[in-house]
Amino acid sequence: MELVESPAKPSPTDTSLRKVSLPNFRALNTALERTSNNALNSCGSEWALLSPGERGQRAVIIGARNPASISILSDRYDAVDVWQLDRELAANLNKHLLILKVDVKAQNLGTNKIIEQLALRPQYYDLVVVDGCLYDMFGRNASKLKPFFIAIQTSLTPVGQCCVVAETQRSIAGISFDRTKKYLHPLSYFHRALTGFAVTRTYFLYPEIDEPEEIIGWSNALPASRSNVVTRALDSMGLIAPVHRAVTIFSGHQSYTPFLQRMLEDAYRKMGNPRAPSVKRCITRYNGTVIAMVGISPPADGDLCPAVLRIPLNLTSDARLQKAWHGLTAMCVELPWLKLLTPTPLAHSEFLGMKYYLESQCTGILAQELVKTPTAREQTHEIVLSFLHKLGTLDNPAKRFSANDMTTQITPYFTPLREYAPECEADLDHVFGLIQDRLLGSVVPLVRVHGDFNSGNVLCDRATHEITGLIDWDSCQPEGLPLQDLVHFLMHRYRHERQISMGEALLSAISGELFNASEQKLIQRYLKLFGIDEELMVPLLILYWLRHVGLHIVHRNGPLPALWQEMNIHLPLRHLSQLKL
Repeated sequence: MELVESPAKPSPTDTSLRKVSLPNFRALNTALERTSNNALNSCGSEWALLSPGERGQRAVIIGARNPASISILSDRYDAVDVWQLDRELAANLNKHLLILKVDVKAQNLGTNKIIEQLALRPQYYDLVVVDGCLYDMFGRNASKLKPFFIAIQTSLTPVGQCCVVAETQRSIAGISFDRTKKYLHPLSYFHRALTGFAVTRTYFLYPEIDEPEEIIGWSNALPASRSNVVTRALDSMGLIAPVHRAVTIFSGHQSYTPFLQRMLEDAYRKMGNPRAPSVKRCITRYNGTVIAMVGISPPADGDLCPAVLRIPLNLTSDARLQKAWHGLTAMCVELPWLKLLTPTPLAHSEFLGMKYYLESQCTGILAQELVKTPTAREQTHEIVLSFLHKLGTLDNPAKRFSANDMTTQITPYFTPLREYAPECEADLDHVFGLIQDRLLGSVVPLVRVHGDFNSGNVLCDRATHEITGLIDWDSCQPEGLPLQDLVHFLMHRYRHERQISMGEALLSAISGELFNASEQKLIQRYLKLFGIDEELMVPLLILYWLRHVGLHIVHRNGPLPALWQEMNIHLPLRHLSQLKL
């Protein structure tokens, strides 16, 4: 197919800020068989952060796979070109775009034709996106990439930006360019970051700053262009994800105020403070939230403080952030001392159609850095035990568990698994019976629960190991079952060191093999502090497993890999169905 010659780029006339609308989620669900909550939780959803939205602009997407992202860009840009490398993929993409009622048509072009068209359009595009097709275009021959990137640079306007999504290939990661030529992409900077099976890394490059803003996340999506019956079967069993990773690189030509910086300035302006700090570092997590770490440079002498800017990219992430803010606010009302150790909500609003949450940044280092040696680990564990006792203690005296308590407190733990895996109904009934037999009539105090008390969410003082911060409160409970937070903190290290699933960790903990002698004593001391019979430890461990597997199911909001289901649901249930307490 020959590319239709596009008209010359019009001079910008509209400088107003345009309201950004999201894709038609109902149509998207029909087209892609995805839930609305997950519609934007995929590779490419960060493209929206590149959209200035202030004037008429043009974008081109090469090798596009995500109709939702194209829909976003078509709303933000006056014109969007879509070039595909495969005729069948182009036809399939056009079918989805038609269902979404997006006035964009994908064209099938070869590699040489793409390079030629880019070179013939100097300073034409405001955004060039290369979406995971570098390997298909050039294979392992990195030398062929240089003219391609030079053509991209030629086609970009002075303030244009480029987004490159590339698979983790050593040849691609090792690209280097002639430093004497202006505006060439320094991809060689990221050689170490991209070698091996690295996680997804997204870089914003702006020449006016010394260090790139970095967004780190995970992308296990199998490239559509190399998907066949065999690879799809392997992917369904969870065998592709561990070895496939992707990398994203965002970059710009000249000094240009990033979207995140302008969003931050909007937040501080709405707080009544005209002087906003600068965005220093960003981290994108797999749950679809962009997290920007806000730095103060030089140190502020006013009321500015280090902060965190969170941007939900989908409905699920937005709901979790709202729950975290509300839960944390309620906790701090009950426990005023907790305000010194938790983020303070600063601003919650919307900028150019994208929601954001701004909160103060906790100080300290991650506790996971302090549990690598036995001595430091024991010191940290002592502090954690004291903290959890102070956090969890309620004024209400402990009471004996009744049948009504089983309904209100225990049944919700089983609900996600019953709905997600109805074939396990009999095994779940057996487990429920085991817990009911042990808990009914027993004294079980309710405690305040953080819900995700792992060593990556706990910040400590490097010298004293005292807890200085506690983040991520979206799973908190004002009244929950005891032992949940302590077990989660202890299991977190083992699960990452041994690369074991939640189900395997549960079975190892029940058998007494997971925790060492010191950790077992720590758990016994916790039980004693809250007046809990040691015989209740196994039921509480099972409920811990049910809660976190259930949360994973709810947050994922879609089919999970078969391997994950086997290791976290079916394997533990097979063993628990034979268990007698």
